[in-house]
Amino acid sequence: LSIFKGGFTRDAAEYVAGANLSILSVLVSQSLRNRTAPGRYDLHELVRQYSFEHLMKNEADYVAANDRHSEYYSLLLQQRGSVFKGADQPTAASELASEIANLRQAWKWVGERGQAVQIGQAADTLFWLYEFRCDCREGVPLFGHVSNHLDVGNVSVTETASTVDEARVITLARVMAYQGFFCLRQGLHPQSKDLLERSLAMLRPLAAGGSVAARDALSNTLAFLGMLTVSLGDYTNGNRFLNEGLEIKRANKDGWGIAFCLRQLGVLGFYQGAYDEADRFLSKGLEI
Repeated sequence: LSIFKGGFTRDAAEYVAGANLSILSVLVSQSLRNRTAPGRYDLHELVRQYSFEHLMKNEADYVAANDRHSEYYSLLLQQRGSVFKGADQPTAASELASEIANLRQAWKWVGERGQAVQIGQAADTLFWLYEFRCDCREGVPLFGHVSNHLDVGNVSVTETASTVDEARVITLARVMAYQGFFCLRQGLHPQSKDLLERSLAMLRPLAAGGSVAARDALSNTLAFLGMLTVSLGDYTNGNRFLNEGLEIKRANKDGWGIAFCLRQLGVLGFYQGAYDEADRFLSKGLEI
């Protein structure tokens, strides 16, 4: 149980450590665990550190605990994704915010071990959670840490689809796009441009080859690249990128993504003084 940071729920304890309610009750009665809220537990940091030192002495147990921990929180992020993008967002955001230390730890673990499947499960909701919290300062290194470990090297466009695992490339391109977005939020335009253009180069051939996952990831990269291009004063190409991203979002019936693209097109219209067009885009996004 010392693998957890910032506390844990009863479900997490059972999934990760096999600690059912009976075991947790015994630990509470022995003052080794505290019940901090209904169904949630924590322990004194000194007790946690002492226990953690013993866990690390057995490498197999340590790795297994981290694997179960990262698996649980990757699945949690995937499962809460649709809720986070719906009417009950405050509830989902509050739940995930209470787990931010565990989410951060799980994300770094799967990144360092190059576990593309779990990264893919967690990436989207983790990205929107950090955007929701306006935490681009941590978002840049957090997503950069994973993209650096997952990077498949300088793969050419022709090699991407044929010699490198497609899912891994798509996951890497998605994570790089999210990192690029947070760079843009911090005003790091050259870094953002480099990341987004690399993401675009990886996804274009896969999307053209019919990959649904690649088209979904591509729509995000295009939307973010549109935002960046507009912020650099190139309204024509910014408009082109945003509309291409919007077209894919519409084909995927992605209401959240459609509203996001419409918002950016509305901002572009505002910058250009096309206030009627801006009003139309923003009103439609608000309606969605």
